[in-house]
Amino acid sequence: MSILPACAGEINDKRMRFLLSLFLTAALYGCHRPSVRHVCTSLSDKRSESLRVEVTGRVDNPDCEVVMSEYLQKMDGFGYSITAREANILTHLPPARLDRVVGDLHVGQGAGAGIIHLAIKSSGYERYMGGEIDYDIAWRSIYASVAADSLSFSPYLRKVISLTGDKFIWAMPVREPLDDDVCASVSEEESMRLYCDYLRLFARNMLDAGIRIDMTSPHDGLNIVRAPLSDERVAARFLGRYLGPGMYDLGARICLGNISSTVPYDLDAILGNPAAAGYIYSVSFYDSRNCQWIIDACKRHGIRHMIAKQQIAGEGLFDSWDQIRQMVSEGATGYIFSNLSDTTATGNSIISIDDGGDISYNRDYFILKHIGDNVAPGAIRINTRGRFDDLLAFINRDNSVVIVAANRSTETEEFVVNIGGYALHTVLPPGSLNTMVVLGDNGFFE
Repeated sequence: MSILPACAGEINDKRMRFLLSLFLTAALYGCHRPSVRHVCTSLSDKRSESLRVEVTGRVDNPDCEVVMSEYLQKMDGFGYSITAREANILTHLPPARLDRVVGDLHVGQGAGAGIIHLAIKSSGYERYMGGEIDYDIAWRSIYASVAADSLSFSPYLRKVISLTGDKFIWAMPVREPLDDDVCASVSEEESMRLYCDYLRLFARNMLDAGIRIDMTSPHDGLNIVRAPLSDERVAARFLGRYLGPGMYDLGARICLGNISSTVPYDLDAILGNPAAAGYIYSVSFYDSRNCQWIIDACKRHGIRHMIAKQQIAGEGLFDSWDQIRQMVSEGATGYIFSNLSDTTATGNSIISIDDGGDISYNRDYFILKHIGDNVAPGAIRINTRGRFDDLLAFINRDNSVVIVAANRSTETEEFVVNIGGYALHTVLPPGSLNTMVVLGDNGFFE
């Protein structure tokens, strides 16, 4: 005979519900509480430190909400532009120092640069277009230019690839301005053919050196002082008839760039041209004042890769961050810093190299590091809401969530952000850029 009271079953049910409630609470706020890493860099003295983040349940009235259900654009990544001169200087550093620079730019806890933009020099082309030399001399000059670029770029790029694996490499010529009067003596078709042949020769030469060019594009392709691409009609024909087919068998994609809001373009006339559109993989642009119309035109025509390029950086602590935040917020899928190195510590380069070969790291290096080291190619930007909007948020393919936030004030600011079923509590030191990474094994993101 049972000696348990009649209500024993009810008591046991209540006890089980209580224990289950304790278990779920422990799972939510205990063993499955997300792990968060917070790195802060003071942009004035370029000092970095790790800060504590407290994780609690969601709070009312946070500074910001990361809206995990609202995915935006997929990111191609972040990187830098490098000239042949810069590559040559880096290559001739002592081997250990070169390894350190490459590591700091690409490896492990470095800047995580995923895109390398090559600023190549189309020597011979301008002189031919200006009527100074004939076709044969122009070709010899172009061959010499490509050979010189290969000798400058190849050792540095091979070092990067050997230490990091494949990188996305994008080649773009740097050309001198040529007005219509100067180019009047050269036929449109002839100038296009020579320009395409130059780009194709460079891509083939680099491929022979063991370096694949993933993307190429004409420089300032629609600027009316950069013939032969004097208008949208001509640019569409160049891409569809010359550059696209010329690069197809080499596996190099085509980028239309650089577009700027300072010159009125009819992008629809190019992106909507069937012959050209089939080859256009991406559009690059600069001028952070008004890039939304470029993003909108790309979306209308199914272009999903829109690479923003840095304008000349100003002296303000947050100038480069302002460009990144605006361009990415408006839809850019990637961002390229305009200069890798310089011989002086200017705001326009990522690193500086003095006469003795010593390396120093400038402000833009740390801004690139906050973004590139944490936001991997293929990450998706996540929408945010709230009174604090000086930030960007992303989710990586490994499920980690990245929040990059700035504090422009001269005071330490408390910062609380709701994300999923949790709230992250931390502080943002004065004049700082901050990255919080919620690790991928957090237990609440699928």
